Amino acid sequence: NKSFLQCKLMKKILSTIFILTFFLQGNFWALAAGEVFQVDTGGTLNTGLLAYYKLEDVNDFFSTHTLTNFGTTQFNIGKVSNAADFGASNSTKYLRSTDDLGINGGSISMACWINITTQPGTNVDSALVAQGNATNNVSNFLRYQDSGGTKILSFARNRVGVTIQQAQISTTLTTGTWYDIVGTFDSASSTLYLYLNGTLQSTSTASGFGSGSGITEIEISGYYNTAGGLYSGLADECGIWSKALSQQEVTDLYNSGNGQTMYIPGAAAPTRRRMIIISKLLENHNLVAVLRERII
Repeated sequence: NKSFLQCKLMKKILSTIFILTFFLQGNFWALAAGEVFQVDTGGTLNTGLLAYYKLEDVNDFFSTHTLTNFGTTQFNIGKVSNAADFGASNSTKYLRSTDDLGINGGSISMACWINITTQPGTNVDSALVAQGNATNNVSNFLRYQDSGGTKILSFARNRVGVTIQQAQISTTLTTGTWYDIVGTFDSASSTLYLYLNGTLQSTSTASGFGSGSGITEIEISGYYNTAGGLYSGLADECGIWSKALSQQEVTDLYNSGNGQTMYIPGAAAPTRRRMIIISKLLENHNLVAVLRERII
């Protein structure tokens, strides 16, 4: 009868609401709160952040600047969970997007954990992270290179067609060891800064734009969208900001050598499986609502 059907229908509605609550609890409010860093002393690491790649895949965890996987880069055990693994002898693998993140020669910071698998050969460049634009024709990149047998780590600012400005140190990174590398450019003070494992290593004066043909890109392992400058090793937890990171922010990223990552507080983001289940439940709820109209 009508009362029996109404009662049965109401049980289904309440059951659906209960299950939806179970799956979504925390996630809605966590997503509303946004992504945060595990360690952020001043609560400022999100300020100016444009893209953050956990490198468990090609996705931008913070925003929507997804990378394209060239050469079938694998994602294996890294510093924090998985990392992009470009192999021991890389000649084809890099991650790239035709996107300059809106940085056109102004302030920028790049941070990334890297683990060298194979040292660059004599006079060979290994670009770790790169960003470029075709408006003011300036490219920025972290790189590890060999210059006549001397290994050099640098944060470079290439004024295309004019000159390369860089903060650099001569150092041989140990293979199989994780290093936290940060490069920043402060346009207000016209200064480049290079940090290694949370400690400032080098500064250099830099200013001006390029006059050649710049390339719009974000790239991990390589630059200028060529087979040159590819990196043989692993990369993990890479971020790009439109500001010069402070010493405290660099210290927080290093986190006493433990590394850190971004996460959504309260709960993990909904997985594909969870979203499918939720979709089915909502679909079921709509059918119930239609039945309810017909009965009442």
